[in-house]
Amino acid sequence: MGRTVALMAFVAAVFAAGVYCAVRPTVADGDVLAADLLEANAKTIQELHCDKAVVVGVDGARFHCMATFKDKTSGGLDFTMDREGMIHQASAQPPEKVKRTSDPWGD
Repeated sequence: MGRTVALMAFVAAVFAAGVYCAVRPTVADGDVLAADLLEANAKTIQELHCDKAVVVGVDGARFHCMATFKDKTSGGLDFTMDREGMIHQASAQPPEKVKRTSDPWGD
């Protein structure tokens, strides 16, 4: 009887630890996400900066990035990441022209 109770307590503890780990959010590094997105969109995006820490929960994640495109426009992009790790663009702010200086060497 004592072994059965000990075994039941062990199974309950392992179950509780599993549930805790399953619902606990993970934090992804925004620089890593930006590097992946930049690599996938190298033909159109010149520079990309995302939120520093992206919280990935049970339902996925939502994060924001600022992009500078190859045509010298810039704008904000919102992304979502699903549970499988697939990243989808949620929305985009209208691009803005990067202001050029009067200095020809400053462009």
